[in-house]
Order: sequence, then structure tokens, then C-alpha cells
Amino acid sequence: MTPSDFILHNSSLILPAAVRPPWPDELPRLADAFPKYPRHHATRPLLLLTSAGGVERIGGVAGVSDPVNGMAALTLHLRPRFLAEPDTGLATLLDAVAGLARSLGAHTLHTTDSLTPADPRVTALRRHGFAHARTDEVWRTEFTEMLPRLDRVHQRLETVGRLAGHTVTPLAEADLPEVRALMLAAGLLRPERVFLLPADDQAASRGHHAALSPVVRRAGRLVGALLARYSGDGVTFEAQAVDPACIGGLDLANHLTLRGVAQAGLAAGRTHMVFSADTAKAPATIRMARRMGGRRLNEFVVLARAL
Repeated sequence: MTPSDFILHNSSLILPAAVRPPWPDELPRLADAFPKYPRHHATRPLLLLTSAGGVERIGGVAGVSDPVNGMAALTLHLRPRFLAEPDTGLATLLDAVAGLARSLGAHTLHTTDSLTPADPRVTALRRHGFAHARTDEVWRTEFTEMLPRLDRVHQRLETVGRLAGHTVTPLAEADLPEVRALMLAAGLLRPERVFLLPADDQAASRGHHAALSPVVRRAGRLVGALLARYSGDGVTFEAQAVDPACIGGLDLANHLTLRGVAQAGLAAGRTHMVFSADTAKAPATIRMARRMGGRRLNEFVVLARAL
């Protein structure tokens, strides 16, 4: 990519700046300057570079993923002064990012960093054409709180015969095509997401753990699934989907998958479950977390910009 030179105003200094991909020998500098930048992800990085006194400095880095269905993920890490007004090069960096994303076939950019509403990158990106796309809340629920409540509901359902015809089994390789289709139809996971079922617990953090990922069928038909994996002393609940035809009233598939992961988590010696939920698309999941005595850990926003 041809560097784009422009004038950078910073207080009384006028510094030339450029945007270009990093050289291979700059990657260690990049890791030192921005330790939280996900450089191992499949992104194409661009550097914001400034020069002062003949020394080239890295002011920021932005990564663009290969687009899926026209959408490319953006990750952005900058030194604080590059986020402040007046603009100090961010516009040029984002223009270069947009040009790169368009050249890859993208029509939309969306943020992929964990941006809290107070993150200064949110304000800066809004100044440059990004708009709010969604808000995700992160919750933690304790299995010892969840399971007694779910067991009481389960006993009532069994008593009135509501659970007849339903089966709950751990996720198996044979389930993956149907589970993937269910998750993608619900818009919960991006199409390029690889569905892994590791063969042992050592590898489980890189995929979905079978015992922790219950699959619910009614009369043999898949009606619900929950994908989870080990994370420290807890369980990360990545996604849960229910057949739309089964939603309404008491959601049996939702109940059965939650009870399944709580039972499996406790049996494995885990204490809690952590998950995120889109506040607009999954209000029922957030209500469930509150009913189970859950604690909201954080809130993140996703921003998007049409190209």
C-alpha cells in the first residue's frame, strides 16, 4: 500500500505522518507498544506512523479481517494523544483501513475490540462515521445458585408431563452440522466460526467441550443447543440457540440446555458460568441471568461503519 502522507497537528508541533503495513522486523515493536492488540488473529495490520527528530514512531495500529458476507472486523489500538481533538491522524488511518477493507470486498466495517461505553475509542470512532450496532452485556452466574432453581422448574415440568419426547445429550460430531445451521440461522455466530469438538480436556479451551454443550431434541428433531467450554475454574457459555418454532410460553429447550450445562459444570468441579448477551436480541437470556442471581460483569458496544 502506498503511504499516505499528511500534516499532523499536535499542539504547536507539526509532524509528518504516514500509514502503511508493518515490516516483519517491526512486529516485536508492535507487540511492545500495544500488548493487547490481537496480533495472532487473522487480521491485516496497518500502522499509523509519525516522525519527530528523524525518529519514526508507531502511533497506532488497526487490523482488518477478511470480510464475511461483506463485513470486515476492525481492531484499533492507539496511543492516547491520537484519540484526542483536534484530529491527530486517526482520520487518515481509518481512511486507509476503509480502502483496504473495500479492496477485500467488504461493504461494512465493525469493531471487534472489547469497547466499554466509556472507552475513548468509542467517541473517536463516532467522530469518524461509526455508529452503534449493538450492546453486549457480560454476566456471571454461579452453578450452586442456578441448579436448585432449575431443578424446581424441572420437577414441575416432569410432574405435568411437559418433558415427554425431549432428550438431552452431550454434543457429538454427528450433531455439528445441525447445530451450526441452528446457530447461524439465529445470527449468533459468524459464518467463518470453526466448530471444534476437541478430543480431550487439554484442548477443550480451543473448542466446544462436549459434556458442557448440551443438545436438545424433541421426537428426534434438534430444537436447542448450547455451546460452552472450560475457562479457568468456570465455564464460558459461547452461544445458545432454540428452534424458532419452539419459542413461546415456557421455553423447554432453553431450560433443558441451561440445566444441562449447570449439571455438567458442577460435575466437572467448575463453579460458575460466564456469558455475553446482545441486549436487543437476547433479552430473555439477561432476564434468566437476573433470576438465577447472576452478576453483570461488564458492558461492551459494537460500532459499525458503511464503506
